[in-house]
Amino acid sequence: MTAPADLVVTQLSVEAGEAQESADFITVSRPSGFWPIRRRADQFCALLAPTRPGQGALCRQLLDLMEREFAASGSRSATSALHAVLMAAHQYLRRENAVSLPEERVTMAAAVAVLRGGRAYIGRVGTTFAAVRHGGEIQRFVGPPARTLAGEPEGVVEDGGLLGEERDPAIAYGFSPFEPDDLLVLASGPQWETLREDYFAAALEEGEPSAVASALYELGVWRQTRPTFSILVVEAREPERRGWLSPAPPVEEEAPEFAEAAAPRPRPRGAVRGQVARHAYREDGYGARSAPGRYSPPTDAMADDYGAPRERWWEGGDLLTRARQLFGGARKQPLTALPPRVLLVGLMAVALAVLVGLALVLPRVFRPPPDPATALYANAQSLYEQARRAPDAPGAREQLDTARQQLQSSLRLREDARTRALLAEVQGELDRIDRVVRLPAATPLIDLAPLGPEASVTRVIVSGTDIYILDVGGARLLRYQLAADGALQSPDPTVLLQRGQQVANRVVGALVNMAWVGAGGPRTDPGLIVVESGRTFVTYNPTAQLGRIVPAESMRWSAITAMTGYQGIVYLVDPDRPALLEYRPTRGGYEGAPTAPLGSGSGLDWPQIVDLSADANSFYILQGNGLLRKFAREGGQPQPFDGRVPDNLRAPVAVTLVGSGVAEAVYVADAGNERVVQYSPDGVYQRQFRAPLDTPQFQGLRDVLIDVNNRLYVLTTRGLYRFDLPE
Repeated sequence: MTAPADLVVTQLSVEAGEAQESADFITVSRPSGFWPIRRRADQFCALLAPTRPGQGALCRQLLDLMEREFAASGSRSATSALHAVLMAAHQYLRRENAVSLPEERVTMAAAVAVLRGGRAYIGRVGTTFAAVRHGGEIQRFVGPPARTLAGEPEGVVEDGGLLGEERDPAIAYGFSPFEPDDLLVLASGPQWETLREDYFAAALEEGEPSAVASALYELGVWRQTRPTFSILVVEAREPERRGWLSPAPPVEEEAPEFAEAAAPRPRPRGAVRGQVARHAYREDGYGARSAPGRYSPPTDAMADDYGAPRERWWEGGDLLTRARQLFGGARKQPLTALPPRVLLVGLMAVALAVLVGLALVLPRVFRPPPDPATALYANAQSLYEQARRAPDAPGAREQLDTARQQLQSSLRLREDARTRALLAEVQGELDRIDRVVRLPAATPLIDLAPLGPEASVTRVIVSGTDIYILDVGGARLLRYQLAADGALQSPDPTVLLQRGQQVANRVVGALVNMAWVGAGGPRTDPGLIVVESGRTFVTYNPTAQLGRIVPAESMRWSAITAMTGYQGIVYLVDPDRPALLEYRPTRGGYEGAPTAPLGSGSGLDWPQIVDLSADANSFYILQGNGLLRKFAREGGQPQPFDGRVPDNLRAPVAVTLVGSGVAEAVYVADAGNERVVQYSPDGVYQRQFRAPLDTPQFQGLRDVLIDVNNRLYVLTTRGLYRFDLPE
């Protein structure tokens, strides 16, 4: 079997002409065959090419997932390991896309390689390219995987699916020998298929992987304008041989004259430490060599002068020279002249040393391979026991959180009833510390699956027995009605408004956002206000039905990312201005120019704002990066708001208030953590609501609402859930 090679990896990622270098690969050592001492080294490297820029964090998550899947591949074949790694990344990315808006979904092309025993096994998804230079010959793997379209004439094909799409990707496999001095190139983009063979071969002759990657980058830039592609170059090298001793000066034959008078000589090749010269004991010639390679023992006349220099023997020279001086020389005896008892004792000592060495080495050699899942379980159990012994200690929660993460990692490697039971105990203790209220398992009040795959719901409003849901994906406003007992009258909604509909002699465009605006000032009828892409308000209430209002200065709007209403006033967030626009009602609608109670001096990250709410005194502004802030309505000064919460907010999407006039509680829909968080009006954390363990009820969280009957409505991409809010 070919010896494993040292890998040198250089990845050159290019986005809009900006180059960045990084290296990502993993090496796993496993037993080879039935002989436990022989081991093989499997190495894995991957290249990811997302369809949207700025996906570094997502790529890092996918690389971690692929590395864990490869490490757990065990004794499977290289092709099976490639398939498992790519499908694990595909399933993870598909789950992420399922809970994302259509415009935020990411798919990826990928090229991965498993290096095993002098061979390279390659798997490619999407428009990716691979090449291997082996023994001076270049083998290229070009062309995306393709499949025949169902229902189309023979020969009509489409590219294989990418990672993260609804359909499973088509994986193109390749194989090539891969030994020391060989090069492996993985790249994304279609330009490599048409690249001339001699240009490509010249780039591979640049030497180091970084130079090869730079040369290929130049070729890619030459073929495109402001390209976006990635290159991964892997070189196999001979492993370094590490010995006990480094090379040392060779034996130098000394002339009868003193050695220090001779000029230094160059060291011959192949010399190793241990070849040392013998030196005279004295500088007056006694005991020096009389001829090259021969040693002259001291005579009787030298006996008196022999002792003192020999006592100084320990003051200079290396350990090997001292040993040879002590035991060597003219008095050295041949091995056969030693007494048999001495030989027997020496052989017994050698045998005993060998037995001791085997006793130390063999348990390690025959020890079964470590089980990562069991190790994670043991570590988590130890942390859980420590936290239980001191539940009020400052680090108890961190220990429990670490234990939870380790148990979840163990379950990803292998499903185990004991591990799952311990995870439930750890999660229960964390729930107690974090004041988590587990809501009961429930079927959705409204199942949104019949709306179709194009649906993308964002907001819900409950008014009496009417439930309004805004579907921005399908560009429609839906109304569901409840019976007197609170049950749903019909699962089929009424479409109140949709794109292309005529309202007040104008066509309705895409639906952007909506809010319930109560009565106040000249506005006497409460109702819905929907912002549509034509920069107008479409209004609705059961009495007046649909209407349209053209607000003042609406043509200056660039985008509306959040809106709310309070006592007839409409508040809009336009991040490009940046300002919070306040529209006060007039007799004709909203004809007065808007004011800006909050502007660029408020310190808000305007493109990050996802929702806001208002009461009689304050604004509550929610940002997608997890920051919730409070401002005074009059003057816009920041107000005290704590906002701290266990595990922090991650990708929050909505904020709502409870109370008449002045807020009594603040609720935030935290989509990243799949929960609803409750604060006091001053931002003090009170509690959080979560779905039952191991249930997907809160996946794809989109909005939260508390009605006048103190019932909690939770809107997800799958449906609308309703719960009685605990005291």
